[in-house]
Parts: sequence; C-alpha cells; structure tokens
Amino acid sequence: MRILVATDLSEDGEVAIDVARAFRARHGGTIAIAHVVPPSTRPEMLFPQDNQPAVLDGVELQRRVGEHLRANLPEDLSDAKLIVEEGNPAERLLELAAARECDLIVLGGRDPGGKRLFGSVAEAVLANAKIPALIARRHRDTGEYVAATDLIEDGLLPVKKAAELASKTMARLTVVHVLPVNQTQDTAALDRVRKDLPESARFEVDNGDPAAVIVAAAERHNAELIVVASHGRKGLARFVLGSVAASVVRKASCSVLVVPHHD
Repeated sequence: MRILVATDLSEDGEVAIDVARAFRARHGGTIAIAHVVPPSTRPEMLFPQDNQPAVLDGVELQRRVGEHLRANLPEDLSDAKLIVEEGNPAERLLELAAARECDLIVLGGRDPGGKRLFGSVAEAVLANAKIPALIARRHRDTGEYVAATDLIEDGLLPVKKAAELASKTMARLTVVHVLPVNQTQDTAALDRVRKDLPESARFEVDNGDPAAVIVAAAERHNAELIVVASHGRKGLARFVLGSVAASVVRKASCSVLVVPHHD
C-alpha cells in the first residue's frame, strides 16, 4: 500500500502522521509525507518562535520545512519520503497522489469540540480524490470498525473496503444501514450484503438521520474507524456541507475513511 500523508506542520499534521504509522504497521507499504507551502507564505506563519528574516526565498523556506519534518519524524518513519513543494495545497496533494500511484491519502482533522474540525484543504481533497482518503483523529486501538451502506451498488464500496481492512487486522466489523423514517427494510438487499461479510460481523438497521445514526453506532461500539462513501456526483457536488459523508467526518470522534464513488 502506498500512503500519502499531508501535514501543515500543526497538531493536525502530527495526528495524520501518527495514524498513517499505525495504518502502515497493520497493512504494510510505504509512506510519503508531503507539505505544500502556499504561495507568499511567510516564515513566521510556519515557525512562529524562530528569529528568522521576514522574507525567505521559496527554496530556502522549503529546505527549512524539510529539515523540520525530518528532525521530528519517529524512528520507524526514517524510510518515509519527504516532499516539500510550493503551490495550491489541495491541488498539489491530489497531483502527488496520482503521480505516485498512491492507494490512500491521510489528512488531519481535529476532534469534535476543537477549533478546526475540517479544513478547506481536506474538504477540497475529499471532494475530488479518486482514491480513499482518511481523515485522521487521534489513534485508538479498539479493534472495532463501522461501515455505512445504503445497499445500492456504490453504497457497498465502504462495506467491501471495511471488510477487507478488518480481515487483515482481525477487527470486528459493524455494518450500519439507515432507513428513511417510516420506510421498511429491503430484506433481499440485506441478505446480499450479509453473504459477503465475515460471520463475526454485526448488521444494524435503524431509522433516522443517517450521519447521526452512523456516528452513534461508532460511539456505541467504541470504533477506531468509520468507513463511508462519498456521493456519486463529481467534485464538490458530492461532498458539500450536508452530505452524509461530510457530516460524518465533522461529527465523528474517530478516524473516517471516505471511499470515492467510481465515476
């Protein structure tokens, strides 16, 4: 597995790196850590405690960022590829992921109650990513995964991904299906999903607000990971405020893996 981790040198970036470490420890693969410096970034914005000139050329600023990253990496990430570039962060991260043929993008996202739940860079990446993207919250090793499905074809993507990950880590999987109020469940569709799940998997069906039900299930099972699908439309239209995936990302206290629709 090829993993690209985005860091903005903040606490969010540190959490993203930590979660990516845990992910690689379980699934193997390689890690590249990327920081994209937006144009006209001033040194004090990245290193507020340093007594450095107010203006540094782009090459020097990128060198300093690279040194900072390398100096603060845990020993088990000594083999990680460090990438420091200038540009539009969301656009460049997506380009890097494509160029490196990555399987996963990991981005930071603060816990509920924090000052910044979900940054514009992460939101733009999720809106346009063609590979799964993981919004990282502080790692907790509980061995519990929750996957959400609406039982249609694209809604099975998160179930398949969660089942694949759970099988490699011996995690317990709970599949959640949320019905609109007063709608009855499709027994045949449920049976089709169940037949491809491990015997230990739970299956929960409930009525209500989808995001609220999914997050509540994750809290009830003390999940370390929620897996959801982005909407079937392209770009920002599939990840606007109010969509189920976006709402889950904002409300969940654990990491959330967003599996993109196959356009």
